[in-house]
Amino acid sequence: MVPFILCLQLLGKLTAASAVVPLGLLSLRPMQMWLNSLHLDPKWHRHRKVRVSRQCLFSLSPWRKRKDLLSQLGCQIWHPDRRRLQLWAWPLQGPTHC
Repeated sequence: MVPFILCLQLLGKLTAASAVVPLGLLSLRPMQMWLNSLHLDPKWHRHRKVRVSRQCLFSLSPWRKRKDLLSQLGCQIWHPDRRRLQLWAWPLQGPTHC
């Protein structure tokens, strides 16, 4: 069981990361549908505990496969700070951002 706000924060971070992943927003759609099926309001129910179902885990499966993400990007991903998720992508040609 996790707080609903944690699910919303994860969705926000994945939405930000989807800017560099081809068809990233399309792969987020199942996660959005799962969150909407809970019928919880972000303002009033942010601390309510929700059960992470198989449907949720399945909706996150495209984001778990690092090898597939790297092949879609054509970039190397570097995490400069372990405390926060920061995605910096360098194309294989040079040090410009993807």
